Amino acid sequence: MLQGSDDDSNTDAPSLYRTKYDWCVPGDLEVDSVVGDTVLGRRDITERRSETREAIALSAETGSITWSYETERDVDHFTAVTVDDGIYLTRGGPQDGNGVVALNMDGTKRWIVNTAVGYERPRVANDTVYVADSRVYAFDVASGDLRWEYNLQGSRLSPTIVDVTDTVVVETGYTVLGLDPTAGTVRWEFETGDQVIGEVQLSDGISYVMTSDRIAASSDGAEQWRTEFDTTTAQTGESIVGTTSDRVFVFTSGDDGDAHQLQAFEVATGERSWTSEPIQPIVQPDFEWTPRTTVYGDIAYLGGETLRAIDATTGDELWQASVGDGPIKTLTVINNGAEADHTVFVQGGETQLATFTPDGEQTWSHSVNAPDRVSAIGEYVFVGTDNEICSLNRLEKS
Repeated sequence: MLQGSDDDSNTDAPSLYRTKYDWCVPGDLEVDSVVGDTVLGRRDITERRSETREAIALSAETGSITWSYETERDVDHFTAVTVDDGIYLTRGGPQDGNGVVALNMDGTKRWIVNTAVGYERPRVANDTVYVADSRVYAFDVASGDLRWEYNLQGSRLSPTIVDVTDTVVVETGYTVLGLDPTAGTVRWEFETGDQVIGEVQLSDGISYVMTSDRIAASSDGAEQWRTEFDTTTAQTGESIVGTTSDRVFVFTSGDDGDAHQLQAFEVATGERSWTSEPIQPIVQPDFEWTPRTTVYGDIAYLGGETLRAIDATTGDELWQASVGDGPIKTLTVINNGAEADHTVFVQGGETQLATFTPDGEQTWSHSVNAPDRVSAIGEYVFVGTDNEICSLNRLEKS
């Protein structure tokens, strides 16, 4: 087993044991990605040394640890890993533990740059690693050398790199910037005045910018349209759920946090196409759960007390299904390779997992002990608590 750290040392890894899952590994471990037959993630190891995290790789088939990488500095967070030609993440610590970490695919250190960075995972494109804090930084993927930096002067909120295509798009709280990916110079700006930006998404070269009371479309900084949310129910924007070729979808809530709705807007004009019926939050004795929603292809999926599939063009309900004793706590769409072929993965209530085809046929189910978190990546399902992470292959288990 290969292990690494800032000083190429580490302590022994946790033991592996088997249950009704394919495998379980003790420890507080977050899974970020599956690449081939390797599971990549991060693990909290504060029981061994105060305020320490490590990146870790496991065999997807057996759960055995392939390698682990522990930083030598006190670190209170690692971001989720970004995988490209290597593995990239940022780290933050109470004193001088901030920086960008680049690892080779075998877990050995490629380079580390000690600099102030935010809590967002790095973006990798054009042989460059992009990160942001009070500045936007661009580092060479091979060497870690600084290619350029841009000072976000006057930024009042933590910036986020939204996407990197032919432009580095950065959201700074009240402004969306388009930076040249090679030189770091400003190509365009889009300002929202006194409206704090809630979310930005890019699709086909258009930036969709959501604030608390509106959704706007911008092309190279020029506003194409702006539409207010439904004022009759005092709706507030919560998230941009997704886009299709002709619509952008926004999840909103009432001014007191209830009466959630999914609203669809024409991408060309901003005209509201349809608004879903109000979706009430799920209130149980120990928690209040915000409904889950996502859009894939021509279907919008809503997870409340049941799983509902909505025609993304018309807003009409296609089907609905109950999973366990409800509500839907996890909702993920898994791409099966073909353009429209996908699988819908859900967790219903505390213990029931299930998958559905786009037309509502249930294809798999599995019961688990009430986990803290559940995720699905490809054929693998990961069930985690603060004490362990377990895996099963949904294509082999029933």
